[in-house]
Amino acid sequence: IKEGFVFPINLKWALCDPGWYDIWQSLLNSEDCQQAMNSWFPPESGLREEIQAIHEAHPEGFVQLQDPAIPNEEYVDPDIAALELKRHITLRRVKRTLRSILILAGKI
Repeated sequence: IKEGFVFPINLKWALCDPGWYDIWQSLLNSEDCQQAMNSWFPPESGLREEIQAIHEAHPEGFVQLQDPAIPNEEYVDPDIAALELKRHITLRRVKRTLRSILILAGKI
C-alpha cells in the first residue's frame, strides 16, 4: 500500500481476522487508493461506517473461543458473522433499489 499498490479485500477478513482491519484502514487512508476504494466501497453506501461500527463493537475481531460453553464469554461463529454481513449488504442494496424506483415513479 505504501508503494502505491491497491487491492480489494474481503470485508470478512477485516472483521474477523487479526491484522486485516489495519490493512483496511491503510487502504482507506492512502491517497493512491482513493479512486479504487471509492469504486469498490462507495462512501454513499454506508458500508465503511458499518465496518467501523462492527470493528468498534468487536475490536479483536470475531474470535472463536476454545470452548463455547464457557459462561460470561462472547462467542461469535465467523461463518455466521459472514452470513449476517452478506444479508445486511443485500438488504441495504434492496432498500436503495426500492427507494430509487419510488423516486423515479414520483412517489417520494
